[in-house]
Amino acid sequence: MDGKLVYNITDRENSLKTLENLTGFKKEYWEHYTFEAKVMGKDIDKAIDDVIKRFDLHIDFNPDDIVCILQQITTSANNCQNIREKGLTDLVTTYCDRKSELRKFLDEQNIYIDLKNEQLFYDNKHIGSIQYSYENYSSDHHCKKHYLWSVGRKFYYDFCVCGFYSFDHKHPYGGGVHERPEILFNISQLIGKHIDYIWRDTHDCYVVTFKVPFNNVHNDFEGNIQTTLLYFAFKNAMYEETDENIVLVKNGIQIPDKDILKIERFDFE
Repeated sequence: MDGKLVYNITDRENSLKTLENLTGFKKEYWEHYTFEAKVMGKDIDKAIDDVIKRFDLHIDFNPDDIVCILQQITTSANNCQNIREKGLTDLVTTYCDRKSELRKFLDEQNIYIDLKNEQLFYDNKHIGSIQYSYENYSSDHHCKKHYLWSVGRKFYYDFCVCGFYSFDHKHPYGGGVHERPEILFNISQLIGKHIDYIWRDTHDCYVVTFKVPFNNVHNDFEGNIQTTLLYFAFKNAMYEETDENIVLVKNGIQIPDKDILKIERFDFE
């Protein structure tokens, strides 16, 4: 893929291929040692270290040379037409796009957000300031002040493109993104109308697979990056069902349509 090292741990087979890509050690051999680690209950770090030492592997790949294959769980009523045409965009960019599903839906629900002045309106009435600041925060999570702050947090702090290195195909992510965008839940709490339910009942769940350079995602790994990347690949290669590994794309980074690899309907078991 453009001469880059591919980091794909979306499932067991791809995790084995990734171990080979990063180390030059054949995936069939990695498959043997991941199986051994599973049946013997070996510590993953030690299992990897044993393989590296036994076969004198040189782990010297550069994270800057890696392109990650990530997946986003989203919802759509039109087969993700906007994503197919424009790629994956962050919340602010999506809201500012008058043709996006989210913006059209909020317009239909008579909700307007003045992002520049940090204000929210519903049915042509001013609801309040959604400024994301300490002064606007309330520890009472069931009051209007906190609801306003929560909406502001989504637009001015937690607005980036997000996805998963891998996700649990049986149990949905706790944010409920398989049913509706999180921002609709926040707005529903604020205005006292379950517009999130309306979206949920009229939209289907999809998984969008896309590629992004490793240096365009947030890296909060502890310790050696190379070792940590091997750890997650090894762990996902041990089992048919993958773990949930969330990843955030850096602020300001959008995923162009050319970097969307596939879009598939998905239903959790």
